[in-house]
Amino acid sequence: GDRMRPARLKGKSRKLSDLYIDAKVPRTERAGARVVVRTTDGEIVWAEHLGVAFGHSPEIAPKPA
Repeated sequence: GDRMRPARLKGKSRKLSDLYIDAKVPRTERAGARVVVRTTDGEIVWAEHLGVAFGHSPEIAPKPA
């Protein structure tokens, strides 16, 4: 259970899998979803389909291919 604090929840932490379910992201897309993790502490700062984490700049999101 990786956890994320999405900006839309204003800092409240939830399991990544629960966030994907709530956002109605299909299971096939969840399996390959990209996630950006800060190397210093392992915190998820951005997740595909969910967006940026609370307290982080939207500029950290990967550029579309």
